[in-house]
Amino acid sequence: MIDDHDDEIVERIINMWKLGKVLPEGIDPTERVKQVVTAALDANGYVVGVNTAYPTTIAHGVLEGTQVYAMRQFILSASREFALNKKLLWSSFDILASIENPIEGIVLVLENKKLTRKGYTKRYGRIGFVKISNPNNLQEIWYKPFGTKLGEPLAENFLSNRTHVEKIT
Repeated sequence: MIDDHDDEIVERIINMWKLGKVLPEGIDPTERVKQVVTAALDANGYVVGVNTAYPTTIAHGVLEGTQVYAMRQFILSASREFALNKKLLWSSFDILASIENPIEGIVLVLENKKLTRKGYTKRYGRIGFVKISNPNNLQEIWYKPFGTKLGEPLAENFLSNRTHVEKIT
């Protein structure tokens, strides 16, 4: 997790969000920084991407009641590439999985419509995420349980067989 007491890194992250114009109106960037799990720096030390996560509970569907981390990712457009996306995602997954608590996995909420294109969604499936969003939701939601490896597809019957999820205790 990022040290939100390190004023220099906090300032760099907030500057990146301002440059990218990604924080919604009314969001306090100093509070959002507390959710940063991983940050990517360029060769000059500028923050070019971050993953944030916060605990929540899935409210509907076959995984209703499951405690997860909802993860967001933002990478400045000049630095966007799938390799960086994947590296931030994998690093964040490993960090969050190492925290001892009852949270069972992560969900990715794909707010950017470009990330719902077939090429991206195939990649999420190949690294072991399963789409769980309901048809009435405008955003795609992808789930990956802890206790599974990234890069390892989930069993075909995963959603009908909840015992496959390993809880962190």
